[in-house]
Amino acid sequence: MVCVVFLLLLLLGAFGAIGMGTFRGRKKAMLARAEMIKIAHILENYRTAYGDYPWIAQHNAHQGKILCSALHGKILPDGSTPEIQTDRIDIALTEIEGALVNPFGNAYIYYYRLREDPDCWEYPSYILVSSKNADAPASVTEDGVILENSRTAGDLIITNGGFL
Repeated sequence: MVCVVFLLLLLLGAFGAIGMGTFRGRKKAMLARAEMIKIAHILENYRTAYGDYPWIAQHNAHQGKILCSALHGKILPDGSTPEIQTDRIDIALTEIEGALVNPFGNAYIYYYRLREDPDCWEYPSYILVSSKNADAPASVTEDGVILENSRTAGDLIITNGGFL
């Protein structure tokens, strides 16, 4: 009888731990979604102030830091430094080593047209990605096409048109 009760308690504990892990993952995904909406508002404020979204070379190892600097008002869309720096980030977002980081601990990934060839960008605006898996985030081509087969269940993608 004691063994049965012990096994029952053990099973209940195991199911509870699994449920808590799932809840934490959903909570992080909801936080990432809320943060992405905040970042989207900041990007729109940036565009209103400077006439365009930040231009950052794709696949740049320092992409997250450059985006963060731009949103802090330190970089103009053309890459130059403004005379008066106006910090656009007026809310609490997590920054690690100068990059905006999602609740999963991975940097947000930002895509926009290239300064060298702005006409090649097919998407109407920027693309911002939050990924659970830093090793395999959703991929975007240099002309702004989201590769659907590269998306995983943990990827959130937002543009100025909303979530995709």
